[in-house]
Amino acid sequence: MSHTSPLTILAIIGLAGSGKTTVVTHLAEHGYPKVSRADDAMKELQNLVHAGQHTIVVDDIATVDELLAIKHDFPGTMTTICLLTAARL
Repeated sequence: MSHTSPLTILAIIGLAGSGKTTVVTHLAEHGYPKVSRADDAMKELQNLVHAGQHTIVVDDIATVDELLAIKHDFPGTMTTICLLTAARL
């Protein structure tokens, strides 16, 4: 019997300049595959899941509808991380 890890999709969201790209780049440099909205995100997510990836980072989610579509297609797998930056920085 083989053990499979559960799937986790990390959705990184936040306003422009909050550090989303920095966080996603850091995670990608540490081996986590990333998907960008600029890609065909849903197809790319499905490809990575079928390839056996267990943690996938999603960058550049622009609308609530995009977030809900991922949640619908991959129920129970998404963790949303919202980055906030102080206005005075």
